[in-house]
Amino acid sequence: IVVPMVFSSIIVGVCGIGDAKKIGRIGGKTVVYFLCTTAFAASFGIIVSNIFKIGKGFEITGEVAEVTIPESSGVINTLVNIIPSNSIQSLANGDMLQIIAFAIILGGGIVMIGEKGKPILKAFDSLAEAMYAITGVIMKFTPVAVFALITPIVAENGPEVLLPLVSVVLAVYGTCVLHAVIVYSSSVKLFSGVGPKEFFQKSAEAIVFAFTSASSSATLPYSMKSAEKLGVNEEVRSFVLPLGSTINMDGTAIYQGICALFIANVYGIHLSLVQQITIVLTCTFASIGAAGI
Repeated sequence: IVVPMVFSSIIVGVCGIGDAKKIGRIGGKTVVYFLCTTAFAASFGIIVSNIFKIGKGFEITGEVAEVTIPESSGVINTLVNIIPSNSIQSLANGDMLQIIAFAIILGGGIVMIGEKGKPILKAFDSLAEAMYAITGVIMKFTPVAVFALITPIVAENGPEVLLPLVSVVLAVYGTCVLHAVIVYSSSVKLFSGVGPKEFFQKSAEAIVFAFTSASSSATLPYSMKSAEKLGVNEEVRSFVLPLGSTINMDGTAIYQGICALFIANVYGIHLSLVQQITIVLTCTFASIGAAGI
């Protein structure tokens, strides 16, 4: 459901904005903001891991397999590959960055043809609403599914399998709260004049659902409702929120940063300041390509 939901939502958002220059301006500011908040998130994860020395005293025994790390394709190739050579294949493969690019291009094309584009816009609008409804039904089963997923693991290995990871879990949750209180509170106050209390109250439904489902994509319908309560224009929220659910993975960046230091500490690997900064940059860009679930 994620591919048609994000695809149709972004098309509707682009068409709602209408003006190509306005789309570029909003899109540019949005991406820069997302990158900055994600970098802050990864940095907080690294700082918390260093303060509490996550993973110290937890030893791995047995042989350690050597892993060959594939060479990076490079920043230029990554940017070039965002534009799909086969849009249908990108949709089928669930390549979210290419899907976003195609959705923005298609939305721009619909705007360019004016009245002739209204029937297809109406179809995508209906598709987006249908996906929101289906998501709501599916996510009602999620608590049962997660319970059934975790129970046999604990039953087979005993509760002690979870104990070494308690520090990681607490660090991730604590850092997420810290990031929300510092970065999000200051952002909404600085850019919109909305107080942090009002912001968190009106966003509570989306926040709770995101936390319990661990899925930014599934949370999208609730994010839309919260944005509406906060008075965000429909064309802006229809464009920015689907984009954010795909490329603005602050929680993922926090998790990746903490896990990187956890693993390094478990194996007794000392990471220099430069290496930790590299982890922050890697987490920032890796979270962009992470799955929304």
